[in-house]
Amino acid sequence: MGAPGSEWEKIESYSSLLVKNALTGSSAQYFLIMLQAMTQGKSIPGLLKYVQRRTTAYFEIFTPIIARAQKSGEAAKGDPQVLAAAYFSFLQGLALFVFHKKGLEKKITPEILLSVLRNDHTI
Repeated sequence: MGAPGSEWEKIESYSSLLVKNALTGSSAQYFLIMLQAMTQGKSIPGLLKYVQRRTTAYFEIFTPIIARAQKSGEAAKGDPQVLAAAYFSFLQGLALFVFHKKGLEKKITPEILLSVLRNDHTI
């Protein structure tokens, strides 16, 4: 999130990194494990709290970036917290589909992920 450029360029950089690491790279399996931990990790002491802290930290950093990108007219209108939640939920949903539909990860681009936040809503 500390990439140089406008707030929208930071969102673009972050989206590229997420698609590469969470959906297509060697970290894709780790991302799925974290998703599973969020939904089923209650029996592992400390795991759910750890994942919640990390998720909250990313959310708290990303929300103001969206708000600033809205001020420049690049990000869609609406509550920045809701938009951040939609963005991360979309990413999580894509990760689950990639797990079940091999080859799909090659078709997912950062632009698809950005469509949740883009002001003009075109892909």
